[in-house]
Amino acid sequence: MTQGDKSPIDLPEDFHLLPFEEKAKYIVELRRRGYTYREIARMLHVSFRDISRAIKMYSSSQVRQDELERLKERVEDIDNNLAEAIEDISKHENRLERLEEIVGVLTSITKSYEGFGIRSRIDKLSMQVGSLERGIKSLHAISARHSKELANLYEELRRLSSCIDVLNRELSRLREAHSEFERLECEVLSLLKRYMDSMYEILCAVVEHVGLKITDTFSRRMTILNAEIEDKISELSRRCKFS
Repeated sequence: MTQGDKSPIDLPEDFHLLPFEEKAKYIVELRRRGYTYREIARMLHVSFRDISRAIKMYSSSQVRQDELERLKERVEDIDNNLAEAIEDISKHENRLERLEEIVGVLTSITKSYEGFGIRSRIDKLSMQVGSLERGIKSLHAISARHSKELANLYEELRRLSSCIDVLNRELSRLREAHSEFERLECEVLSLLKRYMDSMYEILCAVVEHVGLKITDTFSRRMTILNAEIEDKISELSRRCKFS
């Protein structure tokens, strides 16, 4: 990811309430502008792991999207080439029909001139007829070549459509895997919270038993940590529900 100048970025007031996909956009933008992991973590109040996950998620999605966009542009180019080829074939067919009509007229004129015995005109017209026939054969060859190119373009279009289908299926599998990862992460955090609650109760009992007292600072830290874990569990549960 390229880095630029550390220009400021406007954050919404409810940034901490946004789902992770929306937060990831701001994380990636700050990283693109040259901010370090530590600076981003301090500005957005996120962990280094969240920053890495956001950049990884954005990079994978962007690569797939860019590849799909390139394939779509190539399909559009093929469609344009097909339209031009079809238009050229139609023009050649019209010219062939016109030339065949001219040949028919000239043949009729030639026969009329033979009846009147005008040999020199007949020879001249015969040469013109031969030239037109050669032109017709040349146009037939061009038409056959365009037909072959048209078939090749259709085959390329079919292959590209198949590639797009494969990429769409792969993208769906990646989304499913991401949802499963978030569900497992939610379960791990829930187990961690229960473990911390149990350890805190045991610690309180031990301290009370030996006649000591837990400091207010430690209690506040435990309360803040539990709140952060609960917020994370709520966020993951909400995203798993809508995914």
